[in-house]
Amino acid sequence: YSSDRRVYEAALRSGLPVSTHLAELLDEHRFLGEGQGPFRALLESLGLWDGGFEPAGQHPVRWLADRLRAAPGTRILCAHLNYVDDEALAAAAAAPIDVAYCPRASSYFGHREHRYREMRAAGINVCLGTDSALCLDTPDRISTLDDLRLLMRRDGLSLADVLAMATVAGARALGVDPSRFALGGGPVAGVLAVPLGGHRAPAQFGETSAAPRWILGPMP
Repeated sequence: YSSDRRVYEAALRSGLPVSTHLAELLDEHRFLGEGQGPFRALLESLGLWDGGFEPAGQHPVRWLADRLRAAPGTRILCAHLNYVDDEALAAAAAAPIDVAYCPRASSYFGHREHRYREMRAAGINVCLGTDSALCLDTPDRISTLDDLRLLMRRDGLSLADVLAMATVAGARALGVDPSRFALGGGPVAGVLAVPLGGHRAPAQFGETSAAPRWILGPMP
């Protein structure tokens, strides 16, 4: 909603890795589909609305999928996809779209019922993201581990599922060979243990000992 379609088309033709926020807000869908809503009002208030914008009349994912078909071999990493209907989900599955789901950011902004499990079941590569520290419940750090924990506690996902989303799925989305990190050729990356010596581990890691020995985290 903040870039001309020609920016997207040029980026997809560039041969470089491309990433964008997409389908993050309902207002975004309304603006792209109808040319109406708060985004248009904002542009008008800034004197930037010149009437040259042509509404696509489509869901943002469908709009992007159409442009991907004109750039064969290109993949794109889409952050969020908070609002996806059945048709858009099918379009994302058919197109080379990777999804970075940011569960804590979505929760902070009140976006509910993300369809990441249905996306994964449809064969879409869904990895974990964090978004900005401004919308996280851990303002002292940015760590995918915290999003991993949230999905396990809130949604009951298995450790294998969340580790895969936090590691090999992210590698795949970035164009890195996930087999470089997978354990035994499987779908999950290894876990890195960092010795702490005699220092006390931060309380957020759930450690109560006065002299913890390790902090564990997924890699890469």
